[in-house]
Amino acid sequence: MELVADVAAFEPNRLIVLRSLPPSHGLQFNLRYACVPAETGSNLTCDIEIRMGGLAAGFLGPLLKRNIAQHVGRMLDVAKRELERGRTAGF
Repeated sequence: MELVADVAAFEPNRLIVLRSLPPSHGLQFNLRYACVPAETGSNLTCDIEIRMGGLAAGFLGPLLKRNIAQHVGRMLDVAKRELERGRTAGF
């Protein structure tokens, strides 16, 4: 499933917010990444807000949020590994 999003907010080295655009399979979402300095580098957090309509939303919402969070976590792991290797593009 492909979800289409637009950059709703961007602060270099600090914040990016992605907001869903139609069509996103009946989903509306905001995905917020925030980066703050830490003693040993940076801490990156990701917050996901998902809105769904219909009767299935109560059941599917938590499941979908968990799946998206796992996918985002895998993407961040890849980005961290590649950045630590000195690679900054194309991953």
